Amino acid sequence: MSSPTPLRNFLTASLAALMVFASIERGWWNSTFFIDLELTGQHNLYQLGLNGLLVVAGGLWLGYTQPRARLQAAFRDLAPAYPFVLLALASLFWSDLPVVSAFRLAFLVAAAVFAFYLRANYGYAQRLSFLAGWGLVLIVANLLFIALAPENSIMSNYAYVGNWRGLFWHKNHLGTTLAVVQLILASAVLQPARPRAIQVGLVAAYGLAWLLLLRSQSATGLIASLAAHGGLAVVWLWLRWRTRLHRWHYYGVATLGLIATGLAVGYREPLLALFNRSPSLTGRLPLWQHLIDEYVAAHPWLGHGYGAFWNLAEHRLAVQATVGWPYPVLMGDNGLMDIALHLGLLGVLVYAGFMAVFFVRAGRQLTATPTMVAAFPLLLGGIALLLNTGYSMLFETESLLGVLLWAFLPAREADGPDPSA
Repeated sequence: MSSPTPLRNFLTASLAALMVFASIERGWWNSTFFIDLELTGQHNLYQLGLNGLLVVAGGLWLGYTQPRARLQAAFRDLAPAYPFVLLALASLFWSDLPVVSAFRLAFLVAAAVFAFYLRANYGYAQRLSFLAGWGLVLIVANLLFIALAPENSIMSNYAYVGNWRGLFWHKNHLGTTLAVVQLILASAVLQPARPRAIQVGLVAAYGLAWLLLLRSQSATGLIASLAAHGGLAVVWLWLRWRTRLHRWHYYGVATLGLIATGLAVGYREPLLALFNRSPSLTGRLPLWQHLIDEYVAAHPWLGHGYGAFWNLAEHRLAVQATVGWPYPVLMGDNGLMDIALHLGLLGVLVYAGFMAVFFVRAGRQLTATPTMVAAFPLLLGGIALLLNTGYSMLFETESLLGVLLWAFLPAREADGPDPSA
């Protein structure tokens, strides 16, 4: 194990940045979205090679730089994530397309290694600071790409003319990613004792993120971003008044929340119209109903195999013909729906179990260390659920959100890690 040096820190951060970029590389504008069944697609092999190289390099670097005890602790703390990975691996035995599942499983295992690398190398606050810096680089890269290659970064196809997509294949991918990046930047800005120059840079990046989000015109991204900022405001108010709150206050807030939910459902049409959405969620409700009736019901408990369902062109075209979309359907536009297609209801239950553990640990961390920074996992979990109601970000179009959930899963201990560390 080597002693920390500026060079070691630079190499550690560079490798981590490449891992995080690799987790979203499948969503790039020129990416091959589906796996070539003949294994002749050069981009498929490039993706696999890149992830494999990063996994090997990360493992070797961790073995060289980190003590065994730290690696063991990081491994134990990620235990709630393992059942989902193991179930996905087991799906090779019943997959409709075993070759495709094998490819996608390689990316899933790589995502788990990426999350482990971040946990083993960085403390809680260091992880947040690192990702804020990574978010700044991502924002600048998207702006430069839009300025230098507008023909590839601004959409011109049906219904999306003029919408910014930046480095990504679709405006919704840019918008949903930016909602997560904004939460990271806002939480990082609230960290104490940060040099003024870095604070200014983070605030500037936060403003540029708003520019990209608004120009993408992604309703899903915008709704998620507003919800994340609402969550930050609620946490701030709770921290300010928590010593004066009693149990009946929490019951009252819960009641108001239920009333607000009921009103939102009752007046969903005008509310959705504010975000340019139809009552069918732009055709998603009929899509989900058809997928459940026709495909989830066909393999209800174990699904069609990890990553296999949408890789079949016949599925994409058949679903398009049924729901009447003007283009082939590429995903279920819902994270849990795609998990149900790939791993069945068992997969949904396993991932729901992970999220339950995530929220319990996140709540314990916040109550044990009541700060804005300590609230980040709780808010991240909330925005993850919201984003995946209208887009598939749970290892379907990318791995970024899954990597972040694993990387910020609070430690097993009841009091959690010190978020200032």
